[in-house]
Amino acid sequence: AELLPFAEVAYNNAVHSSTGFIPFQINTGMDFVPMPELPKQPPTSMSLTEWMNSLKKGWEDTKRALVKAAKNYKPQADKHGSVQPPFKVGDKNPVPCSNGRGGGVQKVMANCHGVRRNSSET
Repeated sequence: AELLPFAEVAYNNAVHSSTGFIPFQINTGMDFVPMPELPKQPPTSMSLTEWMNSLKKGWEDTKRALVKAAKNYKPQADKHGSVQPPFKVGDKNPVPCSNGRGGGVQKVMANCHGVRRNSSET
């Protein structure tokens, strides 16, 4: 728990693959500086309107990137999927003989249900 702030800083200052942007920049419109130095010259500042327009542009760019990434999710997920056979009420289907928790053969066989019929409730 004591390292959580460091993990948050690392996460928020890394380029995210879905957007191509750094969350800190998207939220603030500025680069994160972990150890700021005293400026040698007076900093240039933008007006509130310029800053707000800069943030809006960043949010629009991020939204476009997320929409583009979402379009890529389905084809990638479908590469590993398979067409499921059509099941009807009353068909017999194999039921896994494991509760998913691991364990020895006795545990697996104790949870084995074999074959069951599809019912309208499932």
